[in-house]
Amino acid sequence: LQRMRTLALQSANGTNADSERTAIQEETDQLSLEIQRIGEQTSFGGTLHLLDGSLGNKDENGKNKDNDVSFQVGSHSDQTVTASFSDLTFGGLVNYVAGKKEVASGDTIDFGKSVALENGKQTAVLRTITTADKDGLNGTKMAADITVINSKGDGVEKKASAAAKLSISMTSQANAQAAVKVLDAMISHVDSERVDFASETASMTQQNVIQQAATSVLSQANSSTQIALSLLG
Repeated sequence: LQRMRTLALQSANGTNADSERTAIQEETDQLSLEIQRIGEQTSFGGTLHLLDGSLGNKDENGKNKDNDVSFQVGSHSDQTVTASFSDLTFGGLVNYVAGKKEVASGDTIDFGKSVALENGKQTAVLRTITTADKDGLNGTKMAADITVINSKGDGVEKKASAAAKLSISMTSQANAQAAVKVLDAMISHVDSERVDFASETASMTQQNVIQQAATSVLSQANSSTQIALSLLG
């Protein structure tokens, strides 16, 4: 993500020619697919996927009601820690940043009161990576839904699109400038997940120290009893 942010800053420079932005876009697409691949393939035991948003507590219908997972870390029933596993695929990160449930190719991410860039709103365009791109881009596909407002304007229709591989567009100076803000939010989200992991690790360490201290006190108490009995004996 940091590399993608650097590329966005480079593309936002007005001195770039079209060929230079094309090269920047190609690297951005490669990085997008790599994020997607890591998110989809990182697993425990080959079956529990850790980063695609599927891991967590289930409701009565077997669907995720949250992304929290409890781990037993001690020998007693209350010695557990809980960690949250969000969707850290590329599509999941884009969904998080956009605050939307559906993201489609060519859709825009609206930041509301952000600095105006295009049409009074700061937006970032998503780009479809097709098989017409370079060979290295023929990677994993992800599904995307398109949300369409009907002609009367009184309702919303949802239409499933073909599976799409998405990337952030840096083909124009305005898109690249907007992408910086998108990537900042994505990086912040990933960093917050790391902080959560550190917090849970600290909690586990604290519980272990308490358990070891209690065991030590109990051991000392037993030792004192044995000493007293040996004196009496």
